[in-house]
Amino acid sequence: MTQPKAAQPGPETLLSLSFPSDPQISPDGQRAAFVLTRVEEEDPHKPDAAFAKPRYKGQIWLADAAGTRALTHGEGRDGSPRWSPDGQTLAFTRKAGEGGAQLYLLPLSGGEARQVTHFRGGVQDLQWSPGGTHLAFLSTADDEDKRDERGEARIITKPRYRFNGRDWLPERPARLFVLHVESGEVREWYAPEVEISGVTWLPGGQGVLFVAPRASATAPSGRTRCGSWT
Repeated sequence: MTQPKAAQPGPETLLSLSFPSDPQISPDGQRAAFVLTRVEEEDPHKPDAAFAKPRYKGQIWLADAAGTRALTHGEGRDGSPRWSPDGQTLAFTRKAGEGGAQLYLLPLSGGEARQVTHFRGGVQDLQWSPGGTHLAFLSTADDEDKRDERGEARIITKPRYRFNGRDWLPERPARLFVLHVESGEVREWYAPEVEISGVTWLPGGQGVLFVAPRASATAPSGRTRCGSWT
């Protein structure tokens, strides 16, 4: 008996795939939030038979003993779910349109997600303080690089000046911002001279630690040091 031939994968196969990522366990250990990303045509209402332009769309999902369900909906790309220490609020980022990903807070007791930031450069690296009263993140805020529009030459003085997926690095590195959760106030906390990453709160919430390249221009590329800010 002849077995039917399996369908050969093609470019359209990508549109049927979903990708779970970034699982985050709740403080009580009973739930997990994660990102589920799928690929859609650029406009699902106007499919292009000749060439489907895919785009990535992400949602935050919740898994517990009852099963899994979507927590966020919409046409944007949601990511970076982070639990508040009391497990009552989920911070996440949402990228919609051409702008950067913005910070949102979702109350898990019910209600809609609230947008907190409106920065042109978006936000990244969300970190709750141990007491849940503050949330730190990195952002280039509203900086805009117009050197190309002005026809200015780029003078390269550092080994790291461009990354795949990010294009040219900004003239100013991302700054550290902090949100006072109750009031909604966002303020710039620290403006480093070099790019920082791995922001982590000190146990008492009095400051943060981060990783940064050595300030010396002669230091080998990739060598890092640990810094702090309070």
